[in-house]
Amino acid sequence: MRFASLRLRQLALAAASLLIVLAVAGFAFAAIFADHTQRTLQTRLAAEMNRLVALVDATTEPPSLATPLPDARYETPAGGIYWQMRDPATGALARSRSLWDATLAASGASDAIAAERTLGPADQNVLVVSQTLTFEGAGAVERPLQLAVAENLADVEAANAAFRSDLIRALTVITLALLTT
Repeated sequence: MRFASLRLRQLALAAASLLIVLAVAGFAFAAIFADHTQRTLQTRLAAEMNRLVALVDATTEPPSLATPLPDARYETPAGGIYWQMRDPATGALARSRSLWDATLAASGASDAIAAERTLGPADQNVLVVSQTLTFEGAGAVERPLQLAVAENLADVEAANAAFRSDLIRALTVITLALLTT
């Protein structure tokens, strides 16, 4: 009887340890995946920022783009992707049609790229990448402009939720397989 009791305790301890280890691993995998999707979006927005910078016409008031950005979502109100230019000296603002009447809250106080989560049009959670750069304005005068691009986080959050759901199912199968052997 004493042997069976010790054996049951060891099995219970092994099962509890297995559950704890797999739960911690699951949380770690989910966090790593969420971080990866955020970095991927941030990299994509940095590339959009480069395209925006290349098209800036700082000689106009308000500043404008020489040609529109190619993604049609920039032209659709609350289309999920946005750009904005602001002249800190005059407050002049130019923005994509997708922003409609909204503005992006962007820090971008230096020439380094800053990324932050905030609310966008229609209360969407967006990731904003912003930067302040100096352009040659009218009469060869230097003109600093605060540039920002943003994207709705709904797709990223949906991908993270789907990954967590798949991960829970996989870890459940692994746990059951290990506990029954």
